[in-house]
This record gives sequence, C-alpha cells and structure tokens, in this order.
Amino acid sequence: MEWSNIDASLARAAARMAAASSSRQARAETARPRVHASVLKKLSVWLYENELGMPEVVRRVRALYRDRGGPAPSRAAVHEWARAVPSPSVDVASLPASARNALYNLAGTPEVPIDQVAFYCFNYGDTLAISYAAALPRAVLGRALRVPGWRPKSRALAEAVLLTRKAQDVRARTGRPRQTA
Repeated sequence: MEWSNIDASLARAAARMAAASSSRQARAETARPRVHASVLKKLSVWLYENELGMPEVVRRVRALYRDRGGPAPSRAAVHEWARAVPSPSVDVASLPASARNALYNLAGTPEVPIDQVAFYCFNYGDTLAISYAAALPRAVLGRALRVPGWRPKSRALAEAVLLTRKAQDVRARTGRPRQTA
C-alpha cells in the first residue's frame, strides 16, 4: 500500500463510515426529555402561569429534585426541559378584537398556542395587538422569537420588549430603581 494513494484511502474511509452508520440504532427516547411528566407540568405552571424567571425556575426544580432524594439537574437540563414544555393554548374567542384580527389566516381555529398569538400580533397586528402581545409572559415571548418567519422590524420590536422585561425583572429582584439620565 502506498501512502500517496488518496483514492484508495477515501474509499476505505467511506466504507468504514457506511458500516458505522448502518449499525447504529437510535435511542428510543431521542428528542424527548428525560424528565417525569409531573416536573414538566410544574415547569409549565411556573413559566406560563406564575411567570417566573428562569433562575427562579431552575432553583425550584433543583429543590424539587432534592426533596425527592434525587440528584439536582443542571441548569442546561432545566432549560432544555423548559423548551420541551408545550405552550398553553388560548381560545381565539377570548382574545381582544385587535389580536383576533392579527390572526387573519387562522380563521375558524378555536384554539391557538399562545406563542403563535404573540408571533402574529407582532408581525401582522396593529398597535393594540402589539401591546397585547408585549404584555404576555416572558416565556411566551421567548418561545415566539424561536418561530421562523419574522419580519425584521417586528422581530426587533419583540426582542426589545423581551430585553426591557428582563431588565425590569432584574431591577425588581435586586431592589434597584430605574436610573434616569
């Protein structure tokens, strides 16, 4: 065998890669979080109903695991679990008229995930719909920003709202008043 025979080397490498990829089996729980359903339910309550920030949610999940006698999960694991929690749905009839108008192509749909409502309000709504979406919980805004298809100015506005809400939460947590220039 010559060391300069690159074609033969590439052929052997391709054969090894084909053999390795065909012999592997995917895990049964691929793309599903390894967490108990009750923990996901509590995460949903803490994120969407109580509107807690992620540091507080991580602290509560760790305390929950310690109380049950298990090892505390990492911060990254809790963040992954939070992404796996389905966003709550909202009845379209219960939305304000401006938010319903922003959902122009979802007519006839009785329930819509709340992150989709935020997405449509920021992208297609008037100022009343945008202000409704801006008042939604931070977890909803964060999830809505992961939806593809944003208009650039609408995305910038949603990101600004989310950053402002985060700064307000930090000021409230530390007890520092807002500084005026």
